[in-house]
Amino acid sequence: MQPKNNMAFRVCLSVLLLLLIISPGCTKKTEEPLRIGTNLWPGYEPLYLAQKLDYLKPDLVTPVQFRSSSETISAFRSRTIDAAALTLDELLSVAQFESNISIILVTDISLGADVLMARPEIRDLGSLRGRRVGVETTAAGAYMLSKALNRAGLKDSDINIVNLNADEHESAFTQKRVDAVITFEPVRSRLLNTGAKILFDSSNIPGEIVDVIVVRKDYLRSQRGRVETLLKAWFRTLDYMKEHPEDAAEKLKVRLGISADEVKAAASGLKFPDRDENSSLLRGEQPRLLNTMSMIEEHMISHKLIYKKIELMHLYDRELLDQIYR
Repeated sequence: MQPKNNMAFRVCLSVLLLLLIISPGCTKKTEEPLRIGTNLWPGYEPLYLAQKLDYLKPDLVTPVQFRSSSETISAFRSRTIDAAALTLDELLSVAQFESNISIILVTDISLGADVLMARPEIRDLGSLRGRRVGVETTAAGAYMLSKALNRAGLKDSDINIVNLNADEHESAFTQKRVDAVITFEPVRSRLLNTGAKILFDSSNIPGEIVDVIVVRKDYLRSQRGRVETLLKAWFRTLDYMKEHPEDAAEKLKVRLGISADEVKAAASGLKFPDRDENSSLLRGEQPRLLNTMSMIEEHMISHKLIYKKIELMHLYDRELLDQIYR
């Protein structure tokens, strides 16, 4: 009799497990938050400030910091994250291989926060000839470097390029493994304190170093509410930064590793477009940002930073942008 009892018990247990599996309460899928990849950069800090202010709920939107833009790009392409904070040139590099993406937000425009810095004895760009220049070659640094070299009448072959991830910039410079480096805040502020000299910065190419957040179109269409939650928190945080600059700087200084005064100085090298300006930049038959992207694309193709032209309008989901920014 015992084998039969065991068999009956197993059948009952199997039926019970099946009922649990198919019951509505157990089949409800737990949805993951919108995961946005960033590197450490003041232009992305409103995401983290929004967390501190409790404007962003982690179960809805979660920023994820990587050590460099290259790591962010890798995570986005491997679908580890659904969204990424990138410069326009980085976006174009990704768009060569990824067509299912849309710009949803212009986070900032760099007006001097991205820099080429060198040792004090290097007087000008022309003096970089034969020098070791550190740069993250798979990120915005490559674009900055090509622009700086153009201005000086130099070619890549006239310098020694040292590929460095963003988290290596400061140590490589202070340990004298490079003579100059393409970097950005907060490293810019820290290297200035060591006597480094700025030879070129993003104010020399106004409007060209622009940061955006891109989201996969399938995610955007299925989870539009989370994207709208992100945008609402973003613009609310920008308002807070304007109204409470001292407190915002105090809250950000630990993450950035610089003083509150340096946080404010770093922010002065950036422009944060508000909702109205974002709408103007991203919407319409010919979005304002499109002209900038076309210029950057042309430069990147001519300097072999990307290998083909991109259907730039495919990077805008016009219908959803109209709904989000209506």
